[in-house]
Amino acid sequence: MMISPVRVVVGLAIMLTTGPAGAQYRVPSILRPANSVGLRTTLPTDGDAAPATARTVQSEESINGTGLVVAGLVGGAGGLLAGAAVGREIAAGCHGEFCGLGPLILGGLIGESFGLALGAHLGSGSTRGDRLALSTLAAAGIMTGTVLASLGGGVVILPLAPLLQLASVYAIETH
Repeated sequence: MMISPVRVVVGLAIMLTTGPAGAQYRVPSILRPANSVGLRTTLPTDGDAAPATARTVQSEESINGTGLVVAGLVGGAGGLLAGAAVGREIAAGCHGEFCGLGPLILGGLIGESFGLALGAHLGSGSTRGDRLALSTLAAAGIMTGTVLASLGGGVVILPLAPLLQLASVYAIETH
């Protein structure tokens, strides 16, 4: 019995939009300091010789959700065009009727994944580089999955890939 690609995509969409459970972020109380509820402790650096008093600062950064979505869409479109151009150049020596089409499509799909993740990260205003790496891997994985599901099942779900990518990148950048 083969699982329908549509069910896989719907399941992924539900998982990505519902967000993580609270238990996924809980650290046992024995392992965390008493003041670690989303706060980090820093020491003043004003050069006093007096004993330093620790102060707590909020470690949450604000994420621009609208900028993330708009820049992600623009970055995905730009990445698609840039990737397709690179794919076309790679196949420049090809002389068959359709032999340049494969590299063009493959380059476009790869470029879209990287462009969407980079655009969304820059648009969100996030300063965390680990989110960019995770967003890029998620976007590339989703594109790979939708391409494989499109080839195997006969159902064209490839147009859903940017929506799923954007949902996953939004979840990564905002959490």
